[in-house]
Amino acid sequence: MRALADLSGTKLHPEEERVVRDAADELVLCRDFDATSSAHDALAAVYELTDQLVENGRLSPERAQSLLEDVETCGPFDSGEQAAA
Repeated sequence: MRALADLSGTKLHPEEERVVRDAADELVLCRDFDATSSAHDALAAVYELTDQLVENGRLSPERAQSLLEDVETCGPFDSGEQAAA
């Protein structure tokens, strides 16, 4: 999760980092995203967080997208498939 490491301590507060790390953990442990509500909820929280960070000017849209892509790569998605959180 290179994007998180780049943002850690400078752009993200500890509780925001926890949201991202929790989502990554949920996705790593998830075998079937469609059947795992906790993975859906965790990923939705990251989408909400990145939206807020962009709206507040704390994160550029490009950095937010990079962070989302890093988190999504932790999941059981086929190549090219994105989660629909």
